[in-house]
Amino acid sequence: MMFNSEYFKSEHGKCLPTIRLQKIELNNLKNVEHGEIVFNCGREKDESGTQADILGLYGQNGSGKTSFIDALCILRRCLMGETLKERFAECIAKDADSARLVYVFDLRYPDGRKRTVSYELSLSAVKNHEANQDLMSPATGGQNPKMKPMVFDEVIRMGGNFENKTVRLHPVIDMSTKASLFSPDSKVKVLLPNVSQKTVIDFAINKKLAQERATSLVFMDETIEIFRDYGYSEYFQVILELKFFAFYYLHIVTTDMSGMIRSNLGIPFYTRFGILTLNVSKPNTLNNVFFSMMQDQLEDINVVVSKLIPGLSVCMKEITTTIMKDGSQGHTFELMAVRNGRELPLRCEADGVRRLISVLNLLVAVYNDPSCTVAIDEFDAGIFEYLLGEILQLIESSGQGQFIFTSHNLRPLEVISNKYLYFTTANPANRYIQFKGVKRTSNLRKLYFRDILLGGQDEDMYESGQQYEIAMAFQKAGARKKERYGKNS
Repeated sequence: MMFNSEYFKSEHGKCLPTIRLQKIELNNLKNVEHGEIVFNCGREKDESGTQADILGLYGQNGSGKTSFIDALCILRRCLMGETLKERFAECIAKDADSARLVYVFDLRYPDGRKRTVSYELSLSAVKNHEANQDLMSPATGGQNPKMKPMVFDEVIRMGGNFENKTVRLHPVIDMSTKASLFSPDSKVKVLLPNVSQKTVIDFAINKKLAQERATSLVFMDETIEIFRDYGYSEYFQVILELKFFAFYYLHIVTTDMSGMIRSNLGIPFYTRFGILTLNVSKPNTLNNVFFSMMQDQLEDINVVVSKLIPGLSVCMKEITTTIMKDGSQGHTFELMAVRNGRELPLRCEADGVRRLISVLNLLVAVYNDPSCTVAIDEFDAGIFEYLLGEILQLIESSGQGQFIFTSHNLRPLEVISNKYLYFTTANPANRYIQFKGVKRTSNLRKLYFRDILLGGQDEDMYESGQQYEIAMAFQKAGARKKERYGKNS
């Protein structure tokens, strides 16, 4: 039986914890040899669990910002038990056999209990024997099939309030040992009492399935079912809670999705059923359930978008009703932008407007829901910098969820606290740092520019060529072009 998030919510909704990321560590992921970020919730605990937790990540191009977002994508798919995309096989750092990722969570329950959970995994690239031979990489001369990622050596540690006592952070499931199931034995007896030979065989089968599917062994549905067959324990409940968190409350917006918007291919909306991408270049068709859900979501979006962009609203203009393949009624419609009563197709709006509309439902969620964690890569793309600053100020001052963003626009450095900001460095072995020596009256934007030019932090903030060297490179490239194509090229 597949994990049913709706059923789990109905059964456990009243006692579910608020889950926040407390720390993430990257090792040998892309250009990050080692990098560590500790969220503010990991240092300044708010007993009510309602204070917003923001993480803004800044740095030069190619210095590890998107690597951090990739680590979050890997986390979400692993917790959901879903297959990792093939592109993650290319994320292993050069000259490294595998990447090691560590995620630490802070769990707070309605009855006041607190728990800390650490989830570690290793990621490597293995041959994809099912790959189409026509898709062999040209970079290798067509000799090797495409690669796929493999998750292995998973370790889950838990600490805090368990079984009416406080316990230190300790291994609960350690898949990195040679044990037939996992270690330690004491937790095997709790999670799988009276293990049968069938269970041992099922675990061995699941291990092979996880490798073939490029997914987590711990969180795959077949393993969850083995644990469920042996009954509930507090440790198993936490595993389910993390899985549910990934389904419902962890949302990641990558630049791939932004590219879809810029290309006018579609606009993704983030719903409780997952991402629903609607076409903006031609009509869409949805069944009654999804059509009504999108109507409700657009009404919520319009409440906010009309304040951010005065006079603007969004609607679904129904063209006709239709019959879906399953025999149910459907609706064919086009997405429209309405400005001061005049309707135009949403594709006619600017990229920044369409992108803001796409993520607005997530911003509403992270503003109002302490359980919600939203990460947006290049959050500033297409957004007027003053509006960008206002949104972040609002989330910082009165939001309730956890908001993670990367940005090139430096306006946020002037409006949100330094405790919410990390910067990438030129040192792959220490990729992420926070600024030291920042006073309450300091202008962090000016301080950042100063430290890029003059230094002053523990690591160099910018890896730069001399300006004359850049000029010489431009000249050399121009000369090569003239040699190939002639003087007037």
